[in-house]
Amino acid sequence: MRLDKKIILLCKSIKKSIYYFFRAIFSQSSGVDKNSTFLVTLTSYGLRKNFVFLTIESILHQHVRPAKIVMWLHKKDKPQGIARWILSRQQKRGLEIVFVDNDVRSYKKLSFVPGYYPDYDFYITADDDVFYPTNWIDGFKSNINDNPDAVYCYRGRAILFNDAGSLVAYPVWPLARRKEITGNELLPTGVSGVCYPRDSLDARVADYEAINKLCPYADDIWYKALTTARGYNAILINDDSTHFTPIITGFTKGLEKINVLNDQNTQQFLNAMNYFNLDLNSFRGNYKRNDE
Repeated sequence: MRLDKKIILLCKSIKKSIYYFFRAIFSQSSGVDKNSTFLVTLTSYGLRKNFVFLTIESILHQHVRPAKIVMWLHKKDKPQGIARWILSRQQKRGLEIVFVDNDVRSYKKLSFVPGYYPDYDFYITADDDVFYPTNWIDGFKSNINDNPDAVYCYRGRAILFNDAGSLVAYPVWPLARRKEITGNELLPTGVSGVCYPRDSLDARVADYEAINKLCPYADDIWYKALTTARGYNAILINDDSTHFTPIITGFTKGLEKINVLNDQNTQQFLNAMNYFNLDLNSFRGNYKRNDE
């Protein structure tokens, strides 16, 4: 990203941070609807847990409200200072915080959900370092009205194959464009949110022994393989992949840097594919790189 674009994005992030900080302090109204079919779920850790209330506040101001917002934290990751106070206010407005013994990293955002909350039709995952626009859930709902049997996302990468039909390394997979997706080659990436129908998941979403062995740092890949094995394709909501405005902690990424720069994702993809008894044809499409 060019320096001038980074500066513009940073200024936008600061502006939103100030806005949602004061909304979090002064808002009294509930941000959930108990009759909703959507449950929003996320996790946080480390320093980020003391800023995650900004993301949560943006979710509490959706036009289409979820039934609840659940944040999963490891028992040692307890918010501190003013963040703790603000989160306690948000708990009165629709947030639930669940502390877990098993720290399965980013998998906490979804893998615990079916066991704890089996009665919701759709699970929407959120990242802890993004501001979600007020029409975020509305985008999911509108598409579900047309086709409820798909996984929906705002941002994804196209699983790419070369002319010989072999898998191309993950760092080359381009950000997806909706009109160029022809098959099941869309890999949803969680930063801008992913909506999973309840039946697109099964007990393998929480097979932590296999996860830790085969795909420990790539929950998006594990969930893509699982939903594919369940017969669900992924669909991009907008024409182009969208990365919503990050909060300050979102300007540095941990797992993404580890996986992409060291190309751990390619092997983790192959590991997950084998675990779910899939082959490359399960993800094949005719996607062309954006620069071709």
